[in-house]
Amino acid sequence: MTYRILGLVDSTTDAMAYYRSSLPWIRITQQYPDVSVDFISPNTNPNWDLLSQYNVLFSQRPDSRLDVDFIYKCKVHRMKIWVDFDDALWAVTSDSPAFLHYNNTSTREAVKECIEAADVITVSTQELADSLYRFSGKEAIVVENAVDLYGMQYTSSYKKDGGTLVWRGSHTHQNDLLSVKEDLMKIDAEYDVKWTFMGLNFWLVTESLKEVTHIDYIAEQTLYYETLRKIEGNMMYVPLVDNEFNRCKSKIAALEAIVCGVLPLVPVWWDDMNLFGEGTYYERIKRMLDTPYDTREVLHRNLVEHVKNNYNLDDKNAQRMDILRTL
Repeated sequence: MTYRILGLVDSTTDAMAYYRSSLPWIRITQQYPDVSVDFISPNTNPNWDLLSQYNVLFSQRPDSRLDVDFIYKCKVHRMKIWVDFDDALWAVTSDSPAFLHYNNTSTREAVKECIEAADVITVSTQELADSLYRFSGKEAIVVENAVDLYGMQYTSSYKKDGGTLVWRGSHTHQNDLLSVKEDLMKIDAEYDVKWTFMGLNFWLVTESLKEVTHIDYIAEQTLYYETLRKIEGNMMYVPLVDNEFNRCKSKIAALEAIVCGVLPLVPVWWDDMNLFGEGTYYERIKRMLDTPYDTREVLHRNLVEHVKNNYNLDDKNAQRMDILRTL
């Protein structure tokens, strides 16, 4: 059987598409000759002449009436429906810039309708699968986010010590960063460190620190990877407020750090990558800074092997193919 997939995505170039749709499916078409893929926006209104060319619809993060209508039109054309989520859209917190949209009744109903219409649902974490079940009563398959190690990406050795701590994130992580402001200030007062913020320039935090460098948000994914490899800083902290939405998030920040030669300090619930125990971010950053460079280098090397063995895109795409063959 030949699988002719139509990918329904808002953007084929953003970070979500990089990890969940565009890049995985492009790599699959290069490795599996019985698969082809094209991408289309929910804003289009295709007719039978287009839809008759495909037998599977892959819908990334559907959240609107446009998505609902598109999905049902594909069902009319006897296409199998595969829906994928990387965030718990039904659990967005009130401090999020996206709260008003995702807490809207019509949006929540649209998300649920898309889930109910699906023949198969995939998500990026087990916590997200559990959350989706509580929201909709539907089971989801976990396909974790992974790194394109045999394609565009490669692993870098642990970078030389420069005394710089790195944070990366957009405006959606404003509250996460604010939650550790006091911890960062205490570290700044006790250690001779520098700070680099990639993405959001959140002055409520950065104005309290002595030596700060800001790098504008980099939308192009490969350029972001290369920038992270080249800037000073071999330690990254990934603060997330402990709530359902954040518990469902995948480990993208850690994966990016590891392959770029940076040691990540992750939320405590990312068990397989948490190297610095429990406690406040002050206590955990302090442990990381107090760990000798040679020891951190070994820890990083072990994480690189862990990523190769457990977060390799080729392996996750093999899982996607297993799912595809069940449709």
